[in-house]
Amino acid sequence: HTVTILGVAVSAVLSDYVLKGFIDGSRAKYDENVYTWLTMGGLNFSVGFLVDSLTAMMMEVVTSVSLMVHIFTIGNM
Repeated sequence: HTVTILGVAVSAVLSDYVLKGFIDGSRAKYDENVYTWLTMGGLNFSVGFLVDSLTAMMMEVVTSVSLMVHIFTIGNM
């Protein structure tokens, strides 16, 4: 169980690091296209990543709650 808890904890710490960067203003929005999925006429559908302040907040909430649930369920098994 130690490896899985450590993995979830690392993701929670990294999302906390990203969120703190947006809060103190040292981190800018990350918006990168990985590839173009479909091009039709003048319309392009791209697949990529977007990390802004809302995304950072959601990453923090999801990973923190996931860590607590993970620890709780292991304790009850």
